[in-house]
Amino acid sequence: MEKIKPSIRYFAAANSGKGFVSFFDEIFDPLDRLYIIKGGSGTGKSRMMGDIASAAENRGLYVERYYCSADAGSLDGVVIPSMSLGIMDGTAPHTRDPKYPGAVDEIINVGQFWDAEKLRRRKDDIRRTVKEKSEYFGYAFKALNAAALTDGIIRDMRSRAVDTEKLDRVIQRLARNWESGRGYRRMTRVLDAYTMRGEASLNTFAEHADRLILVSGKQGAASAFLSRIERSAAEKELEVVFAPDVLDVSIPVEIYLPEQKTAFVRDCGAREPDKVINTDRFVCASSLKTFRSELTSLEKRKKELKSDALRFLAQAAERHFSLEEIYAGAMDFYAKEELTRKLISGIFG
Repeated sequence: MEKIKPSIRYFAAANSGKGFVSFFDEIFDPLDRLYIIKGGSGTGKSRMMGDIASAAENRGLYVERYYCSADAGSLDGVVIPSMSLGIMDGTAPHTRDPKYPGAVDEIINVGQFWDAEKLRRRKDDIRRTVKEKSEYFGYAFKALNAAALTDGIIRDMRSRAVDTEKLDRVIQRLARNWESGRGYRRMTRVLDAYTMRGEASLNTFAEHADRLILVSGKQGAASAFLSRIERSAAEKELEVVFAPDVLDVSIPVEIYLPEQKTAFVRDCGAREPDKVINTDRFVCASSLKTFRSELTSLEKRKKELKSDALRFLAQAAERHFSLEEIYAGAMDFYAKEELTRKLISGIFG
């Protein structure tokens, strides 16, 4: 019997320097069946998706779990690739309605199990809390935008010291033995998040790749190295899984090449890397001397702005969890769990 791969974990979106950036369409649009769950905070949407994911795993199926970029403990979606089936949260900020109603998409309304009268009695609290939560998210996005702009200046200064010819020679040697693939395609999969509980990261590539290449360095050449890895993979017609920097989602922090079963990662976790590439070797240290004091100041400013963003997100969290309490207090969870059982039975037979 073929060994089933363990479930894989990503974030479905990013709280970024350009606001909320969603990858839901890229993840869920290719699927043949999609369940879109509607309902407020605290109504059990994440629990429902987790129960379906567990039911698939108990049947030996490979599952992709997509976590919330604002709350890493909460699911935003689940994909079962072998069934071309997905379940996603279709409420704000990733609101989604069916594109192909009935044929592909189906709405699951957990709001049918709340006591609307209880919620109407709390409407003023709900309105105020939603408004305050939105305001704090807005402040966080402005701080992240400022941090991203600051980081852009840092990257520009550091890029002047990168020896791209030396970097390209190393990449050419790495790519020499790559066999041509079936066509270049990039899939974006998010590994990091600025959440309401702080920064969070997943080590998914390191957990699943057969071969690990640790990309280290503190002088700013790692992103240039990874960008050129992707370019070489494209020339070889290889599929690329691209993990973006959440401040600027156009910049890679890790790359996975499925056809080569090779990942270029920042952290190997408990595993030993097959190869280490210290990208500081591609940097001319003397070229950075001109910007030394500016870089120190800018790095400090970026760190402070990220801290500000996380403080605003923590304030948003207080409002978010207050909303969850209000909605949970109005829910008939027994009836919702019965719906989950029926849904699992319908999916798996």
